[in-house]
Amino acid sequence: MPQIASQRIQACIDKLAWCAALMPLLLASGTAQADWQFGAEASRTHDSNLPRAQLQSDIRSDSAWVGAAAATHVTVFDNGNSFTAGADLRSTEYDTLTGLSYVSLGGSVGLRSKFGLGWQAPWLKIQGRTGREVHRNASHNAWRYELDATLGKRFTEQLEVSAGLSAERVAGDLDNPVVAGISGDVFSLRSRTRSLRANYDFSEALQLQAGYS
Repeated sequence: MPQIASQRIQACIDKLAWCAALMPLLLASGTAQADWQFGAEASRTHDSNLPRAQLQSDIRSDSAWVGAAAATHVTVFDNGNSFTAGADLRSTEYDTLTGLSYVSLGGSVGLRSKFGLGWQAPWLKIQGRTGREVHRNASHNAWRYELDATLGKRFTEQLEVSAGLSAERVAGDLDNPVVAGISGDVFSLRSRTRSLRANYDFSEALQLQAGYS
């Protein structure tokens, strides 16, 4: 088990390093400006199918409080494109299924490209993230891999609307077969999600978000 965990950690590091080295090459050459951004957020969420089950009898729903903090290094090029690399800390506390509550530490890289000039130009963002999740119930501990593609447009200087598609894979630590030939890794899953989000900027430091997925 320690060897498997070590291999997963190394694979995560290799993927993030590869993406970080490759993405700047996809941006057109030009003058670049770099800066650090720091952010924190708190939200209330509800998941109508936490285990991503297909049978009605297996479906469980719950609500949760979510908190997150992130530090991101942003490189903006003179053609409007940008490259990001950052780290984040997340915490999710479920109301009823408390064993699923967890803390996550992750790293991400992303590329955002604008299709035109000015704040009204639509944009496309592609981002990948790898995170380590430590659950209150240790049997749920896992690595989470995420890949997101988002298309958005700002309709006013304050209002921005975006639609996204994401793919997610959770790789659980445990794999103890109960029946020979059948995986016991019941806490691993794959999923795809479509989302719609609206952001409204009250100021440079305060933003209201609403979304559905």
